[in-house]
Amino acid sequence: MLLMCLGLTAQSLKVQKSTISYVDLPNEPMAPEMQTYSVTVKGSKSDWTKMNVMPSKFLKANFNFTGKKRVEKGGHFNIEIVVGASEILGDANESRDIKKGTGSKAVTVKEHYKVISAMLPITYTIKDASGKVMEEDITSNDVTFTYGYGKGYKTRVIMSKAYESSKASIYMDGLNRVFTSEMEKLETTIRDKYDYAKKEQKIEFFLLKGSDEDANMSKHIANVEKAFASYKEDGASDGAKSEIEAAIEYWASLTKKYDASNKKEKKVHFAGAFNAAVASLWMGWLDAGKYHAKAKNVGVKKFRTAELGKEMVILEKDLEVNEGMDRQYLPDLSSAEAPDSGFEGGFFDEVPASTSGTSMGGVISEGYMVDLAGTKYEGTFVFPSGSPSSPKFGSKSKSGVEFHYEKDGQKVVSDLNPKNISGFHFNGQTYAAADAVGLGSALMTKGKRIIYQMLYHSDKIAVMAHRQYFYPTTKEGHDEFVVVKKANEDKLHNTGDLSFVMKFKKKMAALYEDCSKLSQMYLDGKLRNEEADHVRAAKIYTDECK
Repeated sequence: MLLMCLGLTAQSLKVQKSTISYVDLPNEPMAPEMQTYSVTVKGSKSDWTKMNVMPSKFLKANFNFTGKKRVEKGGHFNIEIVVGASEILGDANESRDIKKGTGSKAVTVKEHYKVISAMLPITYTIKDASGKVMEEDITSNDVTFTYGYGKGYKTRVIMSKAYESSKASIYMDGLNRVFTSEMEKLETTIRDKYDYAKKEQKIEFFLLKGSDEDANMSKHIANVEKAFASYKEDGASDGAKSEIEAAIEYWASLTKKYDASNKKEKKVHFAGAFNAAVASLWMGWLDAGKYHAKAKNVGVKKFRTAELGKEMVILEKDLEVNEGMDRQYLPDLSSAEAPDSGFEGGFFDEVPASTSGTSMGGVISEGYMVDLAGTKYEGTFVFPSGSPSSPKFGSKSKSGVEFHYEKDGQKVVSDLNPKNISGFHFNGQTYAAADAVGLGSALMTKGKRIIYQMLYHSDKIAVMAHRQYFYPTTKEGHDEFVVVKKANEDKLHNTGDLSFVMKFKKKMAALYEDCSKLSQMYLDGKLRNEEADHVRAAKIYTDECK
């Protein structure tokens, strides 16, 4: 009889799916006063026509921030995109096997298609109102697209005949697809860093069928869905926030009312904890963590609870770099005024030489190199093939990066051999030459130097990465890993080494033993063996540790 009163008969957890709106906080927020921006695009109008892209429509439809005010002139910062002249370089015949039918009737047929190689240089630069470069990179250069893939051409002859008869439209369509894809990736990258973007997310709540709590659970889920919907339409409101707070308070009360260790009560306890965690998470409140911990301890619906845990890690990172904000925050732009910074938004019909190839045989980028004696040389980096975003180094690579500069009145070309240099800088990125600490034996790496990409550097610590594509034709190209080096140590700590990976938490805790906060964060699993977390740790070490 008592069980009937508590509503604990024949309970079953049932998922109710919802779609909510939230604000995706920036990964690298700008100063609060940087509220306005302009967008400048440079390129050949005739070349854009060749790609079937209208500059005016492109500008209107792309790079529209929701947490910043876009202006035509001036602005706190400017995004300049330069699209160089596109060029078809060649094509190659390819084929693939496709299985058709099932069981005994299954057959394998060949499909023939073309892979077209092209050049489409795209660079971008972000500058603040003073003209200082905040970020720059080359996002595209050598590209490929296909013709006939998925069209079912059974012979190369038939495919090639169709290809030859429609080359112009195939090139236009292919370049359009590549251009659109590259611009979408670029916009996503920039907005993820700096914008407060409104997004939608599919989420799950739990109902408890067969429980007296089911009606109240349904009511509060409906209220939360309505509240989140109002955020989508009108932005933050006190009424919506109160509804969500009331729902969380109710769900949290279930974790106190029902015992997680009692077989007949634990599902109610779990539903309350899980729902409170979900609502708190997408509001951007750190209380979500304690509710998630309670749901996890119950030991039911382990997969969904684990997935929710991954979102908790992301939330903690978001709130750490966006102090005082939550996932319903949007900057008030009603009084935002653009400074007269001299920026001109819009499309400019021109093709800068730096993106359209050079007499030196490839894309170029200005920068500097530092030799082993510490002498700095200004000059030009030349990329015979490939892109500055994925450079290849070393004399053994025929397509390796070259550095052109003057020394003692003579023109010099360096292949950037790490044995002869300390480092170099181009395209907003610094590279350092240092001892090799790959995954091979100490004997194999002894005395060798390789190139590392500098991810973070301060007077206390450096975080660097070695990329596979740096040395595509040598043994050094086999490994991709992150190294950490403290300023007061000679040792490079290779976080990709197997001995390091197997005991990652303990190894990193020991590395940062002079910073108790960081050491504990690693032991608690709050920092992972990922580039972003290694950089995050280095920043904490620099800013908060003695």
